[in-house]
Amino acid sequence: MAESRKLVKVFLASPGDVVEERRLAKTVADEVNQLLGDEFSCQIELVGWEDTVSVFGRPQATINRELERCELLIGVVWKHWGTPPDTEGHYTSGFEEEFRTSVERRLKENRPEISLFFKQIDSDLLRDPGPSLQKVLEFKREITSGKQILYEAFADSREFETRLRRCLVSYIKKLRDNDRDQNASQTTAPADTSIPSVEAEVLPLSTSFSKEGSLFLRKFLDDSPSSGTDQYTAADVARFRLLAGLIEKHGNDECVLGVHDCNVLYFSAHKTEFGSRELHGLVKSNLHHYENENSPIWKWFIAIDGFQRQLLPFYSVSGTSSEVHVAALRAMCLVKEKLPTDKTLTRDVFLSSWLGAESNRSVKTAALNYLGDNGLDEDLVAIKAEFDRNDYQTRSAASEAMIRIRLRDSRQKAISTLFELQPTVVSRGLLAALFEKTDALPDSTLLEGISHQNPDVRVMSAQVASQRKILTVDIAQALVGDVDARVRLIALEFLVENGQRYSNREIEQILVKKNHGNALLGLSDPTSAACLDTFKWRRLNSLTDAVLEDTMVASLSLFEREAYFVLTERRFRARAAALRAAVDDRFEAYYTERIRKMASEVGPDSETIERMPPLKPFIIKSLMQLGLDLLCRKSETCDLARIRRWAKTEMDSFSIDFINYIRKHGEWEDIPLIIRCAGLNVNDSFNSLDFTSGFLNKNISCATTLLALARGRVSDLIATQMPQNLLAAVITNISDKAFRGFSDETLMTLLDSDNTDVRRAVALKCVRAHPKARLKKILERYAKPGKQRFYNVVHWLDFGISLSRDRVLQAVSSMPDR
Repeated sequence: MAESRKLVKVFLASPGDVVEERRLAKTVADEVNQLLGDEFSCQIELVGWEDTVSVFGRPQATINRELERCELLIGVVWKHWGTPPDTEGHYTSGFEEEFRTSVERRLKENRPEISLFFKQIDSDLLRDPGPSLQKVLEFKREITSGKQILYEAFADSREFETRLRRCLVSYIKKLRDNDRDQNASQTTAPADTSIPSVEAEVLPLSTSFSKEGSLFLRKFLDDSPSSGTDQYTAADVARFRLLAGLIEKHGNDECVLGVHDCNVLYFSAHKTEFGSRELHGLVKSNLHHYENENSPIWKWFIAIDGFQRQLLPFYSVSGTSSEVHVAALRAMCLVKEKLPTDKTLTRDVFLSSWLGAESNRSVKTAALNYLGDNGLDEDLVAIKAEFDRNDYQTRSAASEAMIRIRLRDSRQKAISTLFELQPTVVSRGLLAALFEKTDALPDSTLLEGISHQNPDVRVMSAQVASQRKILTVDIAQALVGDVDARVRLIALEFLVENGQRYSNREIEQILVKKNHGNALLGLSDPTSAACLDTFKWRRLNSLTDAVLEDTMVASLSLFEREAYFVLTERRFRARAAALRAAVDDRFEAYYTERIRKMASEVGPDSETIERMPPLKPFIIKSLMQLGLDLLCRKSETCDLARIRRWAKTEMDSFSIDFINYIRKHGEWEDIPLIIRCAGLNVNDSFNSLDFTSGFLNKNISCATTLLALARGRVSDLIATQMPQNLLAAVITNISDKAFRGFSDETLMTLLDSDNTDVRRAVALKCVRAHPKARLKKILERYAKPGKQRFYNVVHWLDFGISLSRDRVLQAVSSMPDR
């Protein structure tokens, strides 16, 4: 229900040269009314000389009558003092009369409050101030030396807006606190031992409470003397706490309801009538817990008509809780909420609040993420200002927001921004979008990207530049010293293709750098080792069969094993039988023959031969991995039993090739193999790495393979024992059609999982796959009295029930997996 607001009259006094500031003052007052009017139950009315009615008599006297009705004077002075208000008075300007009159009244009546703002003056004018400016300077010196009235200086209109907004908000908060202190001091216990009934007398206990809240409190207190606390329900206690939280006082203004109480009130909502302030309190409390996804906000948000009134943007700036501001911004991202287009509440109002110098860093980051999805070109100035602050906690978010805004217009503009800002951190998803279509990128852009600070940008730019043949030997020779092994690999391959010769030792020295964190152990980083493997594989693939045959010499040299498998894959039909025999033999005959040849060359008693036995298990394991990966790539059904046998008994890591093979040829009986893979390391073999798109996502790859093997037995798959993070990935990747076939019993079991990720995946899949009617039935059954409830389930089911279907589907379809 609508609640009355206290009228706060504010007089704006100034000479006539601050036209822009007077206009902005009106905008700021309207903005504060919209943002905080309900919260503080007040309405600011800004009055100035232009608002006075033209009547007979001295104009300034008419203005002064309006001034007498105001409780706050805002004075704004720049470089002009103004003109005398009449011919016989002792005031030198209308502003001076307004100010002196207000000071005299303040001394007598303790009102109005006075705030002054001085606009900075160019130094050139200060060298030779005229009479008017001289009076301004004298007035400022008077205020400074008097030390009774504080003033603030501002440089431009944006700073004036910020300072005036802070002034008005501070004043109305002070009024609210004073009112509460007065109400508290006037509250006395009744002489009678009984408390008047609600029917006999309905008096609001505080302006903080709605009629509904006051009625509840009276009944709550009426019931307590005779019955103790036994008659209270959990919902009664939660509502009492909610109402208590609506009372704010400086020094004790925490007004957040706990997660459990938020959920208790949610489940009792069907038998409770909440007032407007309570509903707003519920929204703010649930926003406070929004990050943990365990508090149902959307029912209450719809109850206050939040989308129609565009309240999420207001919550992102109103009040003092940074948690609420951040949550509102994240909710805006989720539901794709746009900023209001009201002429009195411009985008600059929100941007200055989010990204102001005094704003919380977490708020800035959340705002920058929001602007990346929903920002406009006009927002770039404010975002760039945040980037230029060079705050390491917000810099990458600011750069990404600007690039994403530019990308909506033009890929070339976005990449130009990427090069201009030189961010050291850029998300892989954004880079993939930027380099998705490289044909339109000019050569100069790619060459510029090779020197970018971000290693992924350098990799992508160098890779495309190499493919276009626009790299030069000089550029490539500089790149072989790059700190990123992937860049060094691209440069080295280019130089080799253009006639440069390197020994195996030189190649290893270029590609493999010692990991600083493991320097004492002499370990190289995994990417360097993978790049070396990749180079060996590609180099061997470029050789002729004859050269490969020559390379396969007796010793187990740097390239010997890889040469064997390259040649075998190239001549697979002719060599397949020998490869399969070697795999079945676990390469015993292959190993024995190589050792025999080595002994014949270096002597059976040589140190090399003596050192081989301890290395045999490692060599055999490597040969088996390479051989079976080759069979998986060739993807012939006849190898299924052979691959299964190895996977069940010896596999201690798995490759992309193995997963792809089982997905294509496997059956239900192979499900345990894939589940086992989820607990193993991924073997990023040298022939399957893609350095620009990243590495294999183990859980998603295993999950999609499991679903392919299930083939109509999805419910049975879900009931199979598997790691919880894998189960969550399986549920996420189930088709909506298959998920709709799950029974209520299956859904309840999954929603009761002890694993947060599983519950979240199931709840979101319910929201995506089921219509509102089914969601309501699921929630009713899940929330049955006396049943255990997990609050993140309630959070997401409430989301699906409360919002429109279109908005829900748009939100969940763009949510990243967690």
